[in-house]
Parts: sequence; C-alpha cells; structure tokens
Amino acid sequence: MGRYQKRKKKLRLALYIEQRGRCFWCGHSMIIKTKRNAKVVWDHPDMCTLDHLVLRCEGGPLSYRNAVAACRWCNNRRHKSVAMKSADQVPRRRLSQS
Repeated sequence: MGRYQKRKKKLRLALYIEQRGRCFWCGHSMIIKTKRNAKVVWDHPDMCTLDHLVLRCEGGPLSYRNAVAACRWCNNRRHKSVAMKSADQVPRRRLSQS
C-alpha cells in the first residue's frame, strides 16, 4: 500500500469516527472495512468512502478540510449529478463540534 493510500485510509477512519459512523450527506449509518469484518463487500451502498469536496482531478488536496466520510451511495450520486456542490456551498456539519 502506497503512502497516498495509507493517508487516505487514516483520513477516512478519522472522519468516520468524528462523524460517529454517519454519512455526511444523508446521515445514515455507514460500515467500515476492518480486519474483523474483512468479508464485507466493497460495493455495499452503506460502505464508508472518502468524499472530496473539491475533486482531486480539479486540484483538490487530500486534506481534512477537503474531505468528508460519505456512504458509497451518496458519494456516487453526488459525483454523477450535473449541479455538484462545490466546497463553498457545503455546510460543514461536523458532529463533534456541535
């Protein structure tokens, strides 16, 4: 596993914990792949993913301020949408700061 993948994995886990296992967009409970549940299917719609607010292909960095934990379903739906929300349009709903 490369350095980028390790950073991404750590960031996804940190955001998952901070958001109390809830999707940033829909609020549903997510699952995260660990050694204990290694047989979880990666394509599961409730799988925790790292969602970049500003896409990497558009110059968005891999950073805490540019990422949220989102379920696979919301992540795919958001990026397929024509009017995708940009980073400034996103309310930073961080549960641990409430």
